[in-house]
Amino acid sequence: MKKLTIFLLFSILLLINSCDIQPISVPNNRIYGTLSCNDGTSPVGAIVSLETSAGFPLSTYSVSSLDGYFSFDNLSSGDYKIYASLDINSDGVDDYSGTYGGDSSKIATLFGADTLSINIVLKRIVTYAKNSLGSRNR
Repeated sequence: MKKLTIFLLFSILLLINSCDIQPISVPNNRIYGTLSCNDGTSPVGAIVSLETSAGFPLSTYSVSSLDGYFSFDNLSSGDYKIYASLDINSDGVDDYSGTYGGDSSKIATLFGADTLSINIVLKRIVTYAKNSLGSRNR
């Protein structure tokens, strides 16, 4: 019985020693920055959205300060997309929009304990509506 117990303990020790145990990733990355509108409109009320690079939504931040400050803290290492929009007249339609990287939307890559500071400029979205005569109004 004693030999069997020693054999089992030795086998368990070998098994544990051969396992490839990886450290657990601690989410300690951060993305922060400011929003501004290209025509001077206040960014208060804008929504900043954070997604994975594959497009899965992760978090949103509602801008409440005049300087347009936003922050996403305790992020895991990985690739992210950052979008922002502003609906100034609360009609459910965005009046301004912008992305990290401007018109060419960039991917933000975070690794380790990265901190990324960004600025997003929101641009006015021009919409057209047809009047009753079929011509377009701006």
